Amino acid sequence: MGLEQLTEEFVLQINNLHEIVSAQNWREMTRDIFVETLGKSVTKLEKLRDQSDKIRQELLHAQNPIELNELVREFDKLMPFLERNLELEQKRSPSEKVNLKDVAEMPELYSSIEQKILTLLLRCRYFAERLVIFVRKNSSTPIEGKSAARDILQLLEKKESELQQLKKKYENMRKKSYLGTLEEETSSDLEQSLITTNQNMEKTSTELSAEMKDHKKSIELLQQSLTAIDKKIAEQREAFDNFGAKSFELITVLKKERDYAKKIVLDVEHETLQLRNAYSREIINMQSEKNKARDEAEEKYERRMILLRKEIKKSDDLLHHFRIVAESKAKKLEETKEKLAETRAMLHTKKKHEAVKNKFKKENKKTDKTEKKKKSKKRKKRNKQQTQIKK
Repeated sequence: MGLEQLTEEFVLQINNLHEIVSAQNWREMTRDIFVETLGKSVTKLEKLRDQSDKIRQELLHAQNPIELNELVREFDKLMPFLERNLELEQKRSPSEKVNLKDVAEMPELYSSIEQKILTLLLRCRYFAERLVIFVRKNSSTPIEGKSAARDILQLLEKKESELQQLKKKYENMRKKSYLGTLEEETSSDLEQSLITTNQNMEKTSTELSAEMKDHKKSIELLQQSLTAIDKKIAEQREAFDNFGAKSFELITVLKKERDYAKKIVLDVEHETLQLRNAYSREIINMQSEKNKARDEAEEKYERRMILLRKEIKKSDDLLHHFRIVAESKAKKLEETKEKLAETRAMLHTKKKHEAVKNKFKKENKKTDKTEKKKKSKKRKKRNKQQTQIKK
């Protein structure tokens, strides 16, 4: 199984577990629902832990891998705590008597466990986003040589480092707020101040009661004043009780608001990471599609150029052939012209010869006629002579 497929499964497991954890407010859960939800969460977290080990094994063969040791340490730190709480809740029988203190502390415990799981999921999502960018960077070979894609990846890595620094700063501030080292006054400081004030007031009330008992026997004349003081002390105690109840309600409301604010912050961070991850994927996919389109256009242009070169070569061959044919025809035309000139000369000579021949024939005809006349005259003369001789 490749690193890209392992990363996709890792992201899907994070999303599934986040849906399970965020489906219901843990502060309002009953014990049975809490046990069921925590059991599912522990199972999913174990799968996430195994998946992170597989990814870490795959990263050993990669160049400049991402360190997952910090994430694994957080898993190893949280898993025993969750398993111990799950085991304790499963061992508790439904018929067991419930202490009022436990009833007040259970919602706080459930909410604290929910926040720990969400915090770990947030850390997993941070590492998942870094893994997605790492896989995209190493798997997309056409992008590595492009300056625009390289700038985008460098920008994403820079933003990721800034987010990691902000995350560490946020965790340090949260630890300081828990330890009371911040100068700002928090709900824990208010709670401690109210408890101190309540203790001081109870101490004062106790001292007043003790002083009243010590002087009651010796000061009978001041009975009315003492009665008035008793009444005031009773009123003061009632006020102290009301003050304590209101303080407890205020502390409870502040804790609920604090837990709600933390949950909102974690949910917002989860959604922000999901959107950033989707945005990064869209940018890389768009860059890949652009490079693919450009490669296809270059291939199409190369094919077109090859066809044009072949056509040009064919045209050059045809032109060369036509040039040869034209040259041969020009030679034939020259030869024909020469033959025509010779033929014309021969015809001219023939005409002259015919004219001479005709002239010669005419002269021969005249000579023949003269000779014929002479012959006829001779024949007549000879005939006359023979006739005379016979007579």
